[in-house]
Amino acid sequence: MFIRLKNTTFVPTIIISLIAFVWCYIVLEERIELFRAIVLIVFMNIISTINYYEDIIPDKINLLLGATGLVSNLTTGMVSIPSMIGGILIGGGSLYLVAVIYEILTKREGLGGGVIKYCAALGLWLGIGGIALTILCACILGILFGLIIVPLYRITRPKATIQSIPADGFFSAGAFLTLLYGSRMISHF
Repeated sequence: MFIRLKNTTFVPTIIISLIAFVWCYIVLEERIELFRAIVLIVFMNIISTINYYEDIIPDKINLLLGATGLVSNLTTGMVSIPSMIGGILIGGGSLYLVAVIYEILTKREGLGGGVIKYCAALGLWLGIGGIALTILCACILGILFGLIIVPLYRITRPKATIQSIPADGFFSAGAFLTLLYGSRMISHF
């Protein structure tokens, strides 16, 4: 898989990472939050890049993401163990349920297993409230994408068809927003 990736350009990934790092540096006040955010951003960009070019999210990377989140939360105490367990169940379980219902109704796969495992690993990083907010943000971003970008694409390329849209980018963006503004957003509810 990585042999094919060596002929691709990673310039967009590097630019997005640099913007995200600077944005985190400006918004996050504590160094431990900044370090956690940078580690998670690196993982999210690796996963999104691989999924974009290869249409797969490798289990090993999801497992490493989850293990890193577990170690990070155990050492910093930023997310409690019950919240991590709930985050896994909500992140992976809710998407698994949605995927099963969609497949029963349409007789085709909607969410791949890699995205489900990815959200479970994000749930381990962010806890119950964080993953719930991440999923909400991802849904809102996905709806906006569908309402704005897809029609523009169809106008500019009328003969082109859109087969599928990778969901991991929306979950990554939702997790990024949750990292930066999650506590403020949750406190308003």
